[in-house]
Amino acid sequence: MKKNYKVEVKTNEKDYAGTDAGVYIQLIGGKCTSPELRIDNKDDNFEKGKLDTFVVKTEDVGWIYQIRIRHNDKGKDSGWFLDYVVVTDQTTGLSWRAEFNRWLAKDEGDERIDVTRDVPISDNVELSDGIISTVYIGWDRFIFTNNGNTPINISQDFTFTYQKSVSIDLSKSQTIGSNVSLDASFFGLISSKFSTETTRNVAKKLVTTEIETYETHTQFESSLPPKTALTVACVHYQQFLDGIVYSNNIKAKFGYVFSQKPAIHVFEGILSEQQVYDKISEMITRITHRQLPVISPKKKTNIPLFKQNLAVIDRKYIEEAVQKNLSAQSSQLTIKGAQLIKTPFKQDIKRIK
Repeated sequence: MKKNYKVEVKTNEKDYAGTDAGVYIQLIGGKCTSPELRIDNKDDNFEKGKLDTFVVKTEDVGWIYQIRIRHNDKGKDSGWFLDYVVVTDQTTGLSWRAEFNRWLAKDEGDERIDVTRDVPISDNVELSDGIISTVYIGWDRFIFTNNGNTPINISQDFTFTYQKSVSIDLSKSQTIGSNVSLDASFFGLISSKFSTETTRNVAKKLVTTEIETYETHTQFESSLPPKTALTVACVHYQQFLDGIVYSNNIKAKFGYVFSQKPAIHVFEGILSEQQVYDKISEMITRITHRQLPVISPKKKTNIPLFKQNLAVIDRKYIEEAVQKNLSAQSSQLTIKGAQLIKTPFKQDIKRIK
């Protein structure tokens, strides 16, 4: 299927920057590469300081990676100083810009008149308001018994490994200007590059990287009276941020998985895994009105519990909002017949390289 592309070409304001030569453009995209296309109209094109606009028709090239420009070196003044080229898909409204900022002349610089430039994914990433979700991940159980006649000290390290990560969802992407939905066929082979580069820029905005692995160590310590037993459960929660990213004329959903938070609950006596799980499930249902599976899952799972809207997405603001939100929630996260250890004696979070 052929498409119309608007091509905008900016000639520099230097003396003798314009050209009388014939100029050609080639679009190199994820779906295919266009033939060389002559850009010309009835105007006196490519004059000093001028922005020229053309429309060319060619096959749908998909996401444009590179723009090639050359001239035929014909005419009295063929040397040309080109600033930049912008190509816009007139069907979707998507635009790609390549900076040249150089001479295309056989008597200037490197004497080349045929130059190809990469089209970068924009670093000018904007993040829109989003939603922070607190998610139940799973739990661990430990049993302590003291059959002796004197108190003993007990200690347990709860270790949990999790990932901070940023991802981009292109399935419901739209262009910013025309609000045209982009289906999967448009992206073709380019979705990997676009999402990778945009994800990297979103990660920079949130002062993180695409994927970071962390290990938390939560130390439980207590004194256990004689002839008693305790069941200790560590319940794990994590925060997710869902928002909107604007990058290179595309609006897309992004997800940011970040901090992991534990809550330690202490029960008198020896409780089976199912009994502990039933109590955790009852607590979560009572507080959040969300039910966990009836049978304790063998693997950890992700079940959304709390949601909080954010007006502005900023790393510092996210952290402050999460801390405030968790503090309010932790006072409610109590299990009947159990003691909630709100602040573990020792908690250490380490990044695993």
